[in-house]
Amino acid sequence: QTKSALESSIERLQISNKDFSATITRTLPSVVSVITDSGQGSGVIVEPRGFIITNYHVITDSSRIRVVTVDGKRWTAKLVATSAGQDLAVLRIEADATFPVLAFAKDYSVGEPVLALGNPGGLGFSATEGIISSFRTISGQEFIQISAPINPGNSGGPLVDVNGRIVGITTWKVSGFEGIGFAIPSRVVKDVFDQVIDHVDEMETQATP
Repeated sequence: QTKSALESSIERLQISNKDFSATITRTLPSVVSVITDSGQGSGVIVEPRGFIITNYHVITDSSRIRVVTVDGKRWTAKLVATSAGQDLAVLRIEADATFPVLAFAKDYSVGEPVLALGNPGGLGFSATEGIISSFRTISGQEFIQISAPINPGNSGGPLVDVNGRIVGITTWKVSGFEGIGFAIPSRVVKDVFDQVIDHVDEMETQATP
C-alpha cells in the first residue's frame, strides 16, 4: 500500500469504530414519524420552519397527514410539493414554531458507516447501523445501496453519517433479502428541496404587503 492509501484505510477504520450513541441522541429530534389515513412512514426536518423530506409513496392517496416527533408531540402537516419520479415529497408542519434540523452531507464513500433512522413498523423511533455497500443506477435513477436493515415504516427516514449529516433518504429494500436496502442520495434530495424552498420563499415574499 502507498502511504496515502494506508492513511485512508486507517481513517475509515477509525470512523467505523466510532460510537454512534452521540449521533443518535443528536439526530433523533429532527426525525419524525409520518402518519396518514392510508399508511405511515418516516421523515426528517431539514428547515427550521418545519419543512420535512419524506418519500412520495408514504403520502400517496392521503387526505390527512400528521407527524409525530420523538418527544411524542403530534403535529398537523400539509403537503407542499412532490417529485414522484424521485419518490420524494416535501411537507410542512402547520405550527408557528422552530424545529431542529439535519444538514445534508456533501460527500460519502463505499464502506462508510451509516445509520438508518425512522419508525419501522410503528414500534417507535429506532436506529440501525450498516455501511454504504455500493452506488447503483436502477431504471435511470441513482441510489445508495446500504447494508443497514430497513423495514416498512423506515421509508422516508434519513440515512446519516457519523456526524449526523443526511447521506440519503431511505426508500426501498429488496424483498426476501436482509441487508440490501436503497436510499436516494443527498445530492438528489437537496436539489429537489432547494427548488421547492426557493419557490415557497418567493411566494411568501410576494404575499407580504
